[in-house]
Amino acid sequence: LWRRPFPGWVLAVATLSAVARNAAGYPLAPMPYAVVVACFAVGQRWPLPRSAVALVSVLASLAGSALARFGTAVDDEVLTEVLAVLAAWGLGRGYRLHRMRTRLLEDRTLLLEQRARHLAQERSTVAALAAAHERASIARELHDVVANDVGMIVARAGGARRRERLGDRVSGEWLAAIDSLGRDALTDTRRLGG
Repeated sequence: LWRRPFPGWVLAVATLSAVARNAAGYPLAPMPYAVVVACFAVGQRWPLPRSAVALVSVLASLAGSALARFGTAVDDEVLTEVLAVLAAWGLGRGYRLHRMRTRLLEDRTLLLEQRARHLAQERSTVAALAAAHERASIARELHDVVANDVGMIVARAGGARRRERLGDRVSGEWLAAIDSLGRDALTDTRRLGG
């Protein structure tokens, strides 16, 4: 129950109980399971410098109590305890690194998705701006065509009317020019509309 919220305290209590067991002369257990589980939790929960200090403290305590009890005739069981504690801590570190990597990949995926959405919005904005620019360009051209050609038609028709008032006969070439300008204006307008 206390291993996840307080891994350091659990490790300290488990290590002290293993050292006390050695000091009291109890027979060695096949493995200090509580210390192994607590080392896994510390490796999993704590950052590397803090968990490494805890690991070295635990190993020194276990090795010191074993040496004090057995002297230099240390049995293989002590080596097994040390290796088990090291392996549990290493597995805890690996689990922590795997979780951190997974979290980083999830964050990166989220950032890439946000970037893709942003680029899609940017692309649609650029397309809308390009379409608006093209519409404005077509409107300017259409205005130029209509204003120029209709202005010429009005000028020619006005000139023909003045000649008629003055008693001159309006020639067919004036009317043909007005007709030609009107047709050109219609053709250009249809082209631009298309």
